[in-house]
Amino acid sequence: MRTLEQHPNADKLKVARVDVGEKELLQIVCGGTNLEQGHTVALALVGSVLAGNLKIEPVSIRGVESRGMICALEELHLGKGGPKEIMVLDTKAKPGTPLADALNLKGHSPEELGSLLTLRTAEVEGVERLAGDIVFEIDNKSLTHRPDLWGHYGMAREFAAFLKKKLKPYKPTVSFPKKGEQIKVVVQDKSIIRRSSFVIMQGIRVEESPQWIKTRLQSAGVRPVNNIVDVTNYVMLELGQPMHAYDRHVVKTDKIVLRRAHDGEAIKAIDHKTYTLTAEDSIITNGEKPLLITGIMGGADSEISRKTNEIILEAGSWDPVRVRKTSVRIGLRSDSSQRFEKSLDPEMTGVAVARAVEIILKICPSARIAGPMTDVRTYKKLKLPRILVDLEKVSRMIGVEISADRATRHLASLGFTVKQKGVSKKLEVTVPSHRATKDIGIEADLVEEIARMYGYENLPSPRFTLNFPKKIKNAH
Repeated sequence: MRTLEQHPNADKLKVARVDVGEKELLQIVCGGTNLEQGHTVALALVGSVLAGNLKIEPVSIRGVESRGMICALEELHLGKGGPKEIMVLDTKAKPGTPLADALNLKGHSPEELGSLLTLRTAEVEGVERLAGDIVFEIDNKSLTHRPDLWGHYGMAREFAAFLKKKLKPYKPTVSFPKKGEQIKVVVQDKSIIRRSSFVIMQGIRVEESPQWIKTRLQSAGVRPVNNIVDVTNYVMLELGQPMHAYDRHVVKTDKIVLRRAHDGEAIKAIDHKTYTLTAEDSIITNGEKPLLITGIMGGADSEISRKTNEIILEAGSWDPVRVRKTSVRIGLRSDSSQRFEKSLDPEMTGVAVARAVEIILKICPSARIAGPMTDVRTYKKLKLPRILVDLEKVSRMIGVEISADRATRHLASLGFTVKQKGVSKKLEVTVPSHRATKDIGIEADLVEEIARMYGYENLPSPRFTLNFPKKIKNAH
């Protein structure tokens, strides 16, 4: 944007002259409140068509000609910044570059696009005006009891099963040192925790995230904050596991204490509101003061700032009932609490920390891992349910004959481990950890899984015949 002036006839409008890579500058009237001279912005030229079939035409606004529209986040379906919050790009793309190219969106497969599947962009005149969107509309009635579907990877697992595709493994490629600086964790009450993982990172530079991270967060309705906070939110959306990052110097210790709160104990959260806790609530502390309301929100005192150069990354698995009760009582329902109250898979905490470290090392070249990951759990080995499934019963319940091979194939595609019991028509099914928390527990649950994978539309519709007597005596 070359120049930006006040509109002569409107206090809340501005007149911008923008460079779109042509000889002449274009004049655009805009009401964006965050617009400044020198910004690189998303521009829809005359002839562009935005979502909702909004066609851009030359117009006169309060007596000033405008030939295009500088786009806001909401107009591009990239977030909820408000209709007057212009999308400002931190890209080195030349003026006139198609937005899909500037945001590096073209050429991606549906699996790689992740949360960008809802993205719509306007292109400059002379090329495709509506980016090649891929939109999946999912009628999902399972979120109330399927914690594994609160992350993109869980959804990908479902798609892979239905589309008969191989699911890519979620295995971050990062190695933790065997020696070095490490978090020590003291658990004062084992009832509040299932598992928690920590790691220290040094050489951190807090700055804006790369555009690809910001775009993906915005398309999922999450406001970018800074590279470290954005990574924790990115992993939460990707895996379904909430995370938190602490400023190590503000925490002042590498000894973390997990305990119940004291009656009347208060914490100022990152929403800058103070919450008074009770002994029924659980917290993470530095041994003296609260750092986080477990499963709900971190404290403002230890949040990441521009001065932060060392961080403590944490991913925990907390008592879902306690999280729900605390959230309701203090009136604070967060993205984290919505997931934790569903009873998350405790096996995800270490994976989440590794994934966050992997991304931080990628976007922050000066960052390094200070030492081993600390992994605290209240179980030696997670006990996964084993359920005996009678295939004759399955066939009676769903109305079609189901072979052992077909049932095994359907369940295995969803991550279940299946063993056939000799020559009998029975299967021994081990429930994977991502379905073992208040989801799959009895044989009927597995009958439902087999039926939906077989396809409800393929099941026969029962027919009922009603026979009434010709006359009913003493009818009133």
